[in-house]
Amino acid sequence: MFIFIIVMRTNRSIFKFWIFSILGTILCSCVRVDDHPGVSEHIVSQFLNVSSIELRYNEYEENNGLFYIGSNGDYADKETRERLWKEYDDYHYNKVQVEPLLVSMNDFIKIDVTSDRDFNNIPAGASLATKVRYIAYSPYKWLTSGCSQTYSWDQVPSDYTKFGNRHFQIPELFPVNGLLSEITPEDLKLLIVSHICFYFIETPAIKEHKITVTFYEKEKSISSSILI
Repeated sequence: MFIFIIVMRTNRSIFKFWIFSILGTILCSCVRVDDHPGVSEHIVSQFLNVSSIELRYNEYEENNGLFYIGSNGDYADKETRERLWKEYDDYHYNKVQVEPLLVSMNDFIKIDVTSDRDFNNIPAGASLATKVRYIAYSPYKWLTSGCSQTYSWDQVPSDYTKFGNRHFQIPELFPVNGLLSEITPEDLKLLIVSHICFYFIETPAIKEHKITVTFYEKEKSISSSILI
């Protein structure tokens, strides 16, 4: 089966964020809770204002390939970070973070995928949202439930069995999963930017395409394209 995967990855600056965050956790920068060093009251370590993306493609085996979206943007400053922690009441995690969580602070309302050529019954330039499945993680539901609603990963959804990240399969993180056409603006809040994936559910009759991914906000959008 011909499958495309689109994975939101971070650039070198975000890689540095992981390194320094982990070192900070080991040393002393995490919040102390009940005198237990390394325990953080926040599930979100940092917020990223995504301002641009870069689509890359890796054809790693026959009839199969990966799209990587590098993300660029500004980290929230101390004042903004504390405002967002307060807005989401992110003070109740109180656990050691296995991996620091960097989430988007953008108010995305839609993500779309298009091609410059006909994709089976979809004409060139039209939305391929009904042909794409979406895979992501977010703490949004846990935070907005007053930190009372959790998700059981005892039975991992099939999309996450192959394309998931086990480090993010914790009760406070919810899967955001389904056809791209079914994804709502609420599903796009506080996305973990290091793991956003898509794959096509059909094999296109035409094999060569210019794939474009666009993230929409109310007042603007950011896009990236690649020939495959």
